[in-house]
Amino acid sequence: MKKNLYPAVSMAFILIIWQIVVIVWKIPAFILPGPAAVFSALAADAQVLLSHSVTTLNEAVLGLVIASVLSFITALAMDYWKFLEMSFYPLLVISQMLPIMVLGPLLTLWFGFGMLPKVILVVLISYFPIVVSFSDTLRKVSKEQIIFLKTMGADTGKIYRIYKIPAGLSGFFSGLKVAATYCVSGAVVGEWLSAQAGLGYYMIRVKNSYQIDKVFAAIICVILFSYMPQEDMLLPWLSVYQNVTLYQKINHLTINEEQVRDYLDIFGLNGYEHFLPEQLSGGMKQRTALLRTIMNPSSYLLLDEPFGALDAMTRGQMQDWMLKLPKKAKRTTLLVTHDIEEAIYLSDRILVLSARPAHVIAEIQVPEKRRSREWLLQQSELKQTIYQLLAGELDVK
Repeated sequence: MKKNLYPAVSMAFILIIWQIVVIVWKIPAFILPGPAAVFSALAADAQVLLSHSVTTLNEAVLGLVIASVLSFITALAMDYWKFLEMSFYPLLVISQMLPIMVLGPLLTLWFGFGMLPKVILVVLISYFPIVVSFSDTLRKVSKEQIIFLKTMGADTGKIYRIYKIPAGLSGFFSGLKVAATYCVSGAVVGEWLSAQAGLGYYMIRVKNSYQIDKVFAAIICVILFSYMPQEDMLLPWLSVYQNVTLYQKINHLTINEEQVRDYLDIFGLNGYEHFLPEQLSGGMKQRTALLRTIMNPSSYLLLDEPFGALDAMTRGQMQDWMLKLPKKAKRTTLLVTHDIEEAIYLSDRILVLSARPAHVIAEIQVPEKRRSREWLLQQSELKQTIYQLLAGELDVK
């Protein structure tokens, strides 16, 4: 049985039990009607319910849109101006101690019986979950990504546009999902207090005439409208192509399409340019990140443990990729690594550092010969020398 059938089976089981209980215990319809009576009322009053549903949805959607815009602006402002976050965020939390529903009568008194008080009530109910979720996600974005984008020349505006806002949208939509389940209920509560149309108004009217089957029919409409289905430094919402050309995009530079195609082919990424990072293997992600670094036309590269998170086989493949790069892609590179073999294999010159506070204890020139795995196996003497240097400095036997 498929997973998505389980909720339907469970609901059918509950409805059957409900109907049996009503029949066996002979519960009066004005107290608890059976599911058959409720669905019969739903079908009989379908046109009236649809008309009232449109009114309620208009209020709910308008309030949700306004709350979303206000939440988006507020969260960005609090993230940009930290003093605003320290001043306003605690007030947001404290405000939730007051049940928003109790403001309904006041809103009716101040703004009358029209749509406005219902929309304001929906805004107040929907605002908090969106702004808090979006603000928290913005606060937790990777500081390393921000530093990385700054090194590529991105100013504050571009950092927000390229990284922080897209990264924070997951929190924004999580809050929006919660708010979307609240907004219809908020509109209905507002209609209970003062309205001439809407599902809340309909429920009060039929309740007063003891047509409880129609109350349940309206509740079904509210539930249906409130339901929301669940479901390396690369920017996960950008494709391989967009990631490797990020520097050019940030700095408004012309992209050399032929060069990009050549590099994608060299890095084994040809045919994957439209893939997202989550669709790539670990090695392909590392090659994409390395290619993005190489696309930055700076004179120097700093690679800090670039292959540290990879398995041994992928690590070896990436080291081979580094050596096979065309001359035009190579430049002065500072490679930080704890792997002695990697240092020998990829470097022309090795600086051996001490423990903290770090200082250079030796400088070793690596023989300038064509590198290969066979050549690396022959460098046991050089490897032993580095081990002895480290053992002597760290007092390791």
